[in-house]
Amino acid sequence: MKVEIGSPKTGSDAENERTSKKRKLESFPEDPSCSFKVRKTSASSLGSHAEDLLNNPTSESKEKSKKEKQLETSLKFRYGNFYRYYGHRLKGVEKDPRLENFNKDWFRMRNVLDIGCNAGYLTLSIAKEFEPAWILGIDIDPHLVGVSRKNIKYYVNDDQELIGDFPKSLVKTEEEGGPVVRKFPKNVWFRMQNYVPEFEEQIEQTQEEYDVIMALSITKWIHLNWGDDGMKRFFRRVFHHMKPGGRFILETQTFESYYKRAKTLPLLKENYKQIQFKPDQFKDFLLNEVGFDSCESLGVPKANSKGFERPLQVFRKKFYIKKPKTSEIMSGGKTIDVDFEPCEGFDFGNVARNIALVECGMKPPLARSTGTTIVGCTYKDGVVMGADSRATAGNIIADKQCEKVHKLTESIYACGAGTAADLDQVTKMLSANLHLIELNTGKKARVITAMRQAKQHLYRYMGYIGAYLLIGGVDSTGPHIYDVSAEGTTMAKSYAADGSGSYAAISVLERDFKFGMTEEEAKDLIQRALHAGMHGDNASGNSLNLVIITNDNTRFEGPIFPDFCKRPENIELDYKFKPGSSTVLKHKVYKYEVVESMDTH
Repeated sequence: MKVEIGSPKTGSDAENERTSKKRKLESFPEDPSCSFKVRKTSASSLGSHAEDLLNNPTSESKEKSKKEKQLETSLKFRYGNFYRYYGHRLKGVEKDPRLENFNKDWFRMRNVLDIGCNAGYLTLSIAKEFEPAWILGIDIDPHLVGVSRKNIKYYVNDDQELIGDFPKSLVKTEEEGGPVVRKFPKNVWFRMQNYVPEFEEQIEQTQEEYDVIMALSITKWIHLNWGDDGMKRFFRRVFHHMKPGGRFILETQTFESYYKRAKTLPLLKENYKQIQFKPDQFKDFLLNEVGFDSCESLGVPKANSKGFERPLQVFRKKFYIKKPKTSEIMSGGKTIDVDFEPCEGFDFGNVARNIALVECGMKPPLARSTGTTIVGCTYKDGVVMGADSRATAGNIIADKQCEKVHKLTESIYACGAGTAADLDQVTKMLSANLHLIELNTGKKARVITAMRQAKQHLYRYMGYIGAYLLIGGVDSTGPHIYDVSAEGTTMAKSYAADGSGSYAAISVLERDFKFGMTEEEAKDLIQRALHAGMHGDNASGNSLNLVIITNDNTRFEGPIFPDFCKRPENIELDYKFKPGSSTVLKHKVYKYEVVESMDTH
């Protein structure tokens, strides 16, 4: 579908639809997960004339002078949050020319942040055409955030079903499963947020989340409102927010364009006079002080006005891994940084780590195999899940009674495969979170809620937490089982198996599972699947544990020892030999003396 620039609503169009109601800033409250709040501006800081306007916004409004109206407009749009910004910038063109300067591979299957998204035109175009895994547009103006959200429906295909103002795919359903990766329009959202941190401590708390961060034509407004210090804090936060190897796309305005806006408000004018950190110094600051590794010019996109023809630059954060401190001591304090360019879709971080260890004269860690068998299935009235009890460390059986069936709530359990310590901590966290949800809502937690909590936590660490889970239980919507991988991939299933013994176990499940089974049939199927996994995998065994969950109660059964796992009884034999039965070949006597002494001092 071709998207016409006139189709989505601009801020002014949306405002005209609500002429009967005065727009309130509180109409789109800030997302509670937002780390930084919009800075409150006191009236006195804007000048005495502006103070009168803020304190008496409605008095004799019909008799306002032209100067007063201009000042009120300047206050309203002091952050560059113009409602017709894209209407002027994209006049006469079908799409934003800056898209031609971007490499689609930078965005595909990546997490993207667009700071100062305005009405969301560019954000939505990238979400649809470049296929990012997730793109978030943020803006300081709540009205523009609302317009951006409504503009989503103008970018979906003609056959996309709408529910109200939003595509049907954005409306939450009762069931959820499948990969975490979303397709448009599920991969885009907008939120009100002021990205400029007030304190240095807030920068240190920022975690690495995004592969691409865009700051397009917003540096002038940050500079005029927060000065040199605010501009530098902004750049440092971007760097902390970006993953190794990430890209920061920057479009700056010239310093000559500052004065026209600075003279509209006393505060902006005062900040303008104190600016020493000019836009032509940004590149040097980002490379030498912030820590970016390289800078590439993307050229100057064409625009219908010379004022919008601004240079685009992309700064790259170094992809590296540094040898840990313990290795520095062992290798005489030698430190090695490895610059390893990752390929699309794969993470070679461990390869870079191993290269660094070898360069330091150390042996890289060897792969250590672990093993388990976990299975589960639904039946007519509930869920049956089970696991073996053997924990291994390489070719050693480390624990014969390892707990692999973890209680999350009274009606939700999780069976785990992977690293025992990781599974223990992840399931404890899930259990605590679900109990808090139940206390807050006064209702039993749903199985899908436990699955979401698990996948969001695991996806954040991209497989570095070795926890593979089968989450099952019964809630108000019926029995459910979800398969959750260590990378955060999830899938809803009627039966599932995981672990090193799952290949043998799944063959039994696929052959004998049927819908509408009784509890006894489901228990027998799970036990036979576990037996197959324990027979076919030397890392699974010893005993098995089952949990049967229904709407009324939950029963835990185990340990159950299959016949092939039972130890044979000890055979006691009576060996009695008379003295002299064995021939003495050699006889020798050693004499020795025992000397005892006492220290009397």
